[in-house]
Amino acid sequence: MVTTPFLSPPPQTRLLMSRRRTLVLAIVVITAIAIGTIIGSSWSIRDKEREMEHSLEQRLSLLATSHAQVIDTWLEGLIRQGDRIVNSDLFRLYATEVDLIEEDISALITPDVTVPQDSESASLHAQLPELQSIFIEFSHYAGFLSGRLVHPNGQAYLTTDSGISHLSDQQKTLSQQVLSSATPQFSALQSTSAGLIIDMALPLFSLESDDNDGDVVAVLILTKVVTEKINQLLSASPLMEQGERVHLLQKTTQGLAVVAPWMPEQITPLNGVSPQLTDNQLPFAVRSALQSGNQVYSLALPLKRLPWWIVEEVDYSTARASLNRHARTAWSISALLMGVFSLGFGILWFQQIGLKNRETAHHFKSLAEQIERQRQLLNNINNNIDDFICLKDVRGLYQYANPAMVKAMGRDLNEILDRDDCAVFGFDTAKRLEKLDQQVVADAKPISVQETLYLQSRATHVLISKAPLFEKPGQLAGIITV
Repeated sequence: MVTTPFLSPPPQTRLLMSRRRTLVLAIVVITAIAIGTIIGSSWSIRDKEREMEHSLEQRLSLLATSHAQVIDTWLEGLIRQGDRIVNSDLFRLYATEVDLIEEDISALITPDVTVPQDSESASLHAQLPELQSIFIEFSHYAGFLSGRLVHPNGQAYLTTDSGISHLSDQQKTLSQQVLSSATPQFSALQSTSAGLIIDMALPLFSLESDDNDGDVVAVLILTKVVTEKINQLLSASPLMEQGERVHLLQKTTQGLAVVAPWMPEQITPLNGVSPQLTDNQLPFAVRSALQSGNQVYSLALPLKRLPWWIVEEVDYSTARASLNRHARTAWSISALLMGVFSLGFGILWFQQIGLKNRETAHHFKSLAEQIERQRQLLNNINNNIDDFICLKDVRGLYQYANPAMVKAMGRDLNEILDRDDCAVFGFDTAKRLEKLDQQVVADAKPISVQETLYLQSRATHVLISKAPLFEKPGQLAGIITV
């Protein structure tokens, strides 16, 4: 029996097969590394996003709580002002006696009416002018726009206004709330010609009551202009960072409205952009801004005593700036890892190709040496040239100065770097140079001027050429000065 011997492939075929196996292995490994780095980077970015949003939610919640506490403190101050009336024995006694009379109290509140001396309201009618004078004086010095003392039947029998004072529907509702709860109540903000006003209603207890735990015999309603205070509450505070804003939402009969004292309407309905409240709160989420319509992170907390919500907003792009930097870093690391492994397998591949690849590598090495020689040549020229050459960044701080400039200044290089013209040349010279820098930035083209600089306390006349340095089109990186 004749057998056919095994024929091994020729060397060229074996080399080709080896190269193919190496290439396939390289592709498989690089693909696995790419998938791993993409998954790892995505997981890192999502984890960073969750961490960022959790931290931002806590921060906005803290800011909202802080603003709510400021408002609560302000309301407590208003209540303490009103306590001067509701805790006054004189007003409590008068209100108790008015509450006890069985006849109609219209005689007390109708001007120019003669009250019979034998009636129950005769003495009360006689005391009314004095109490009204005290009430008006209190309202004036306490900064209230107006005030009313309201009987439980809804009639105001003591007022800072002249004549009969009628209660608005809102004041009537507020009075009924005080009578039923025996606690201070506040109304929603109202837009008037005098500005934003708020009504505060406080219970007056009978004189026999102790610790405000008895019958409410009258309701004190005080009206105050609060435009300036609302402006202060909505203005930026030192605790707020860039892109953060605070808004005040108020519940009205037409729905939610945003309070903006600086706008002509002062209270503007939200209409179509009204956020959806959940359990009387606005949870942390990404949504449209209340006024601009831009995308923001926001949340809102309700206030206890007012139909208000404190809304904290931060611009979406501003809040995610750190996350975007992290994402760029993560993807850069992924790309770097893929590049490193690709380079490793590429080297292995090139080693198997042969002489041509080695010649190519030698060519690139020679090219790199040539570039290095050119770089050294440029450095030698720059370091030995007599002209002063320097570079400032967009902040106006020196980032480079050649030896000629350092020598002319009579300073060490570290005394020039990261300093501005004022620190290097003095205030007057810096102002002139700053104008030149501003012109270069504005025109985006070189300029040349003659100037006098004081170098080591000696006036030196120089020709200054300035040119903008761009990292890429439209992005200024600094200013070159010769």
